[in-house]
Amino acid sequence: MAGHELSAAESELPAAERDAALREAFTRLPPCCQQLIAMLTEDPPVPDTQISATLGIPVGSIEPNRGRCLDKLRRDPALAALLPATAHRPV
Repeated sequence: MAGHELSAAESELPAAERDAALREAFTRLPPCCQQLIAMLTEDPPVPDTQISATLGIPVGSIEPNRGRCLDKLRRDPALAALLPATAHRPV
């Protein structure tokens, strides 16, 4: 139904609302997840060896832990209410 389709702008969540929900959900993550996500989003990127040494986890555990932390973030009520059901993907 072409007349009933939403434009890209209409279908996107307002940035301010999305950002506020993300910040709220982030504060409820366990500290280890907060630290890992913060390090993974640094600019310039933090080397995996430094993340490993700082957090005391093996380099090979960084990606699996990242996936679990992001899954926890997606399931947080503040974000889950805003995300379409297709955004929830298994880890």
